[in-house]
Amino acid sequence: MKWFLAVVLLVVFAGCRRHAGDMTTREWSRVKSPEGWCEASVVEFDWPSRANTQILLAFDGGRCGAGAVTFDGSHSDLELRWSDATTLEVRYPKQLTPTRNPSGEYIQCFDRKVHVILSGL
Repeated sequence: MKWFLAVVLLVVFAGCRRHAGDMTTREWSRVKSPEGWCEASVVEFDWPSRANTQILLAFDGGRCGAGAVTFDGSHSDLELRWSDATTLEVRYPKQLTPTRNPSGEYIQCFDRKVHVILSGL
């Protein structure tokens, strides 16, 4: 898991070098799937001029992973809940606008697949 998070952070750092100032990260929550093969986390990436909060998935102990959803701004009020072994529900305040990963609502790693449902409350 640690190497996966390091790779994700490196990709984020490399893609965001145009932003001035120091970036900080904060993990707000983390939940394992019922069978334990997928871990979802809410991570905030914060620069002095802007922030975003992402839902990240790590499969099979970090074998691979992906960002599933992004929200502009800092949001510690996002909730993650596994409905079943392969369905993750992301609950967020209705006024927020989520942006999905280009893969859409299904995120896959080799033979593992997670259905990400967005629920504005």
